[in-house]
Amino acid sequence: MLRVKFDENCMELMTSVFGESDGVPNIGNSDADNVVEENLRGEADLVITKQTLEADRTLVTCDTDFLVEPELKKVGVVVLWGRLAQPAKTPGQIAQVPFVRLSKAVRGTVVTYLFRNYRQEIDRIRAEKEKVMAILSGDLNNYLWTIRRPTDAEIERFHVKYVGKLILSALPFSRAGELTVIITWY
Repeated sequence: MLRVKFDENCMELMTSVFGESDGVPNIGNSDADNVVEENLRGEADLVITKQTLEADRTLVTCDTDFLVEPELKKVGVVVLWGRLAQPAKTPGQIAQVPFVRLSKAVRGTVVTYLFRNYRQEIDRIRAEKEKVMAILSGDLNNYLWTIRRPTDAEIERFHVKYVGKLILSALPFSRAGELTVIITWY
């Protein structure tokens, strides 16, 4: 049985992935919940991780902090990432749209495909407590998910962002815009 918990940044996908189409489950033999159902919205990552571990689920998120937080080693995590080519606002142009900026309908379509075609891999991630990125590429008519561990360079970049957020939260006089510039520059 495929057991997953959706983090608050992608919980709207749960209905698309685990709902029904014409009375038939989109993904059979599965069990999913999200942080809102568990009254965990806005809670610290450690609280969400603890609940995910207790429920023996794979955490599905768009938050790269789950890849670098040192206390989160006990739970399998799939970070949804990547880009999809779509027509740009300028006629004849193509834009690479980050996963988090795709429309709800497109995200639902591509993530349903991910869970249908990689369910054994996602279950293995839960069982082995692995932290991976599911990286989307291609366009809406021809897309591919690649599941892999983050590279050292990616971990370093995500760690810098994570530490920056910790510093920002500890300094009440700092401004979020300044931190964004530093992280983007890095």
